[in-house]
Amino acid sequence: RLRDFGHGHGPYRFGQQVKSDLLGPDDYFDFANRRYYVRDGCTELQELPLGPVNLIVSGLEATSPGPRAGWLSRRTTAKVRLYGMTFVQREKTLVAVLGRSGAGKSSLLYALIGDLPADQGSLFLQGLDITTRSAQISDKLGYVPQDIDLYTSLTVRQLLTYSFHLRDPRDENQRKTTIEKVCADLKLTPQIDQVVSTLSGGQRRRVSIAIELLSEPVLLVLDEPTSGLDPGMDREIMGQLRAYAADGRTVIATTHSTAHLRDHAAAAVTEVLVVADKGRPIFFGAPQRVRPRLGVRTYADLMDQLVEENYVDGRKLANPWPGEK
Repeated sequence: RLRDFGHGHGPYRFGQQVKSDLLGPDDYFDFANRRYYVRDGCTELQELPLGPVNLIVSGLEATSPGPRAGWLSRRTTAKVRLYGMTFVQREKTLVAVLGRSGAGKSSLLYALIGDLPADQGSLFLQGLDITTRSAQISDKLGYVPQDIDLYTSLTVRQLLTYSFHLRDPRDENQRKTTIEKVCADLKLTPQIDQVVSTLSGGQRRRVSIAIELLSEPVLLVLDEPTSGLDPGMDREIMGQLRAYAADGRTVIATTHSTAHLRDHAAAAVTEVLVVADKGRPIFFGAPQRVRPRLGVRTYADLMDQLVEENYVDGRKLANPWPGEK
């Protein structure tokens, strides 16, 4: 049992200060700048430092031109891409963005990399305003799109060398060392001299991720990085992304797969952002709290709720933050 004796600085459970709470295996609580995980049959606590805040998204709203209002009209109706998008992410974390197709998951990624201008709100990466310092921040960003588009006539080594040469001034020996390390981290070493056209879908996906990891981005965003992959490859890639985040970076990935959220003890994802239609955030918190907090039994039920724009947990989805902030 977790008890508060009134010394301040917490304890916090899922962002909320508590006076008393029961903890189970692999549960955790925060106190001051530390996080404590329950381990070994609830007999030990593992203490980890909480990393500094790396990304701040506050009240972000964005629109784009929609279809014409009528056959004879030249006016267009604005399409809402993001509305009230707000969350804070620390370094060393991997956030999975869940939501139905067209809800605004990709729009959030476009806003983070500067391709979708914000109409309102704030975006800060390591204290720098993304909306006004895009040129300064661009070197800190990595983006992996959903569609894989690679030069298939090159070998993996040739492709990575060419890509690295375009974006980094390091000498040849440093580039070679970095390429070999990234391939080792992503388990691509056996394929490093193989032609890209002969790779499997999962291997090509890892090559597309490797291209971005060469420059060691502080913020890595990925659009459906495990799309079309089998559950084993899904888990492997998400684990590799978690390892990259644990080295002091911040990773955000949109996904339709929820397999890596079910077993918290082995989950690669540290937090989940659930997005409803028009890019509205309705939950941000620990993976094991998504379904209980939103009052659904399965993730399929959650997607149905998002489509129908029903009430979740007694509140309408249009109201931001029914869950933990």
